[in-house]
Amino acid sequence: MKKVSCCLVFSALFMVFAGAADAGVHTTTVYSIQQGLIPQQDTVYVDSLVVTAVDLKPTTFGFHAQERAGGPYSGILCYMGYEEPDTVDGVGLEVGDLVNVWGVYDEYNNHSEILIWRGGVHIVEKGYGAPPCTLLSCGDLGYVPEDTSFAEKWEGVLICVDTVQVVAIGDYEEWTVVEYHDHPGIGLGDSLRIDDKLVEPTLSPPDSGDTLALIRGVYAEEWGNYRLWPRDYDDLIFMGPEPGPHLLLAYATSETTIYAVFDRELNEASAEDINNYSLATGTTIYQAILNPSNMKVVKLITDPQPTDELETLTACDIASSGGTHMYGCESYDFMAGITPISSIQTAPDTNDASPLVGLEVTVRGIVTGPSTSYGGPFFMQDAPGPWNGIYVYYPTATFDLGDSVVVAGVVDEYYGLTEIVSVDYMKEDANQARIPQPTVTTCPACVAAAESYEGVLVTLDSVYVFTYLDQYGEFTVGVGTDTCKVGDYSIERGPGYPYPGLGSLAAITGCYRYNYGEYKIEPRFAADIVVIDSCQAGIKDTLARLRLSQNSPNPFLLRTNIKLNVPSATRARLAVYDVSGRLVRVLSNGILEPGSHTFTWDGKDSTGRVVSPGIYFYRMTTPDKTLQKKMVVLR
Repeated sequence: MKKVSCCLVFSALFMVFAGAADAGVHTTTVYSIQQGLIPQQDTVYVDSLVVTAVDLKPTTFGFHAQERAGGPYSGILCYMGYEEPDTVDGVGLEVGDLVNVWGVYDEYNNHSEILIWRGGVHIVEKGYGAPPCTLLSCGDLGYVPEDTSFAEKWEGVLICVDTVQVVAIGDYEEWTVVEYHDHPGIGLGDSLRIDDKLVEPTLSPPDSGDTLALIRGVYAEEWGNYRLWPRDYDDLIFMGPEPGPHLLLAYATSETTIYAVFDRELNEASAEDINNYSLATGTTIYQAILNPSNMKVVKLITDPQPTDELETLTACDIASSGGTHMYGCESYDFMAGITPISSIQTAPDTNDASPLVGLEVTVRGIVTGPSTSYGGPFFMQDAPGPWNGIYVYYPTATFDLGDSVVVAGVVDEYYGLTEIVSVDYMKEDANQARIPQPTVTTCPACVAAAESYEGVLVTLDSVYVFTYLDQYGEFTVGVGTDTCKVGDYSIERGPGYPYPGLGSLAAITGCYRYNYGEYKIEPRFAADIVVIDSCQAGIKDTLARLRLSQNSPNPFLLRTNIKLNVPSATRARLAVYDVSGRLVRVLSNGILEPGSHTFTWDGKDSTGRVVSPGIYFYRMTTPDKTLQKKMVVLR
């Protein structure tokens, strides 16, 4: 019943969309798309395709499918963007499922694809059955762009080649094979490139000189070259004994656990022998447990691991499920235990790049800013205040605001934004989650030390709106000449979007982010934009108002800054009083030029003595008006 109702809903949605006037919707086939019969950017609906590969790599998120009859021009890439294939219809896509798809036909770097609409995939039948691969030769497929006439018709199709030898290993988990038999019509020595595009975390290439009886995979063009994408290690059939396992990566999942990931299934006895593992820091490994549902992964139970220390896991003499042992020992570097986010974000010198770029790290924190527009990437924070926030790019799971999570991945700098990429592990933590209170600051503080606020949840308190919404849905706020951009990455823009209005006084909350050469605050939802004082007369009138800002920091221990704004040259007196109203200190008394002014109080009275802790008031008096605010002194 559920399948019928889903089908009816999907069909109804399609009928409504297809009924739009001249919408350019085609009910068609992959054959027609691949042979150039459908214009690019037109919307297509294709039914009864068989899923041949599911791509869960966070840089792609999609799947390949082909017509049930197979043959030339039968396969295509279905790109889902940020929507993951394992969430389709609540059960997830698997190889062999029969599906209907709906989206826009496009060519990306000459590779045909359907850009799937959100909700544009429906599973018609689970486990319909994967098609057999089409057996071809390397010469049938081509290698360089000049071979397009041979290769184009097999783009996106599940194919296989047999009896090939590995002749070259590339720098990016790519390798090249050549024909190794002399069958009639097959050119001995024709070559083919193999890529690990579909395999997560990666596919270790065989050794140069190895011979494979068969390689299966999806054929594709990328960056001007055709290549074959195996889907997992089972798509490589070796001639003779298979190679021994390779250690792909290692990462901590807690203070006392480490995951070791290999490129093929392991022999249980050798994988669970703790004598086959060692840690460079000398941390004791007590137990090794082979994952029964994924026999490529071993969980190591350890003594508490050191914090902020580089670790190296070395594995030796571990055998594959087929009984072939590793050739020598292999090692992998990562940061031990749980790494504080501040250790990732704090740069040791003027270079803003993280000192841990390129290293595998594990962090624990609270989700402070989900990216609702794009679904997936999020901000997380492990403590209040500067240096404690970070951006997680393309996670492998979906979390809600306030969830406590553990994330393992690689530290990267993307055009100046420190982030965690290539996420290998992500799990909701058992700790009770509580979103940290935003760090209250102003645009000047962010500009002066912007890098320290990167990824941190902040509130820009009492800032003016300087600009209208631009073409990207962004606007600028600030005080005086100190400004910050309000970005549009996390919050959905629409008729209900709370743009405060030009000249308004507002408080903006969101996560701080570096994007396109500037720092921006990213509100998460409408409630993050609060209008303190709306202005209908325009920004000049608003900025012409007399203004006394809240001191920062507040409470304070040694000193605090007090900012005020005057619309024109005027006499102004700024003074501090105790709770009984007695004068403590005059900070300024004289003519102030138009604009913003900042004064510092060191917590001393007019005689130079340190005042007692407690509540104090600061008051600005001009010929026209008196403004007053409260502050707290700590000792």
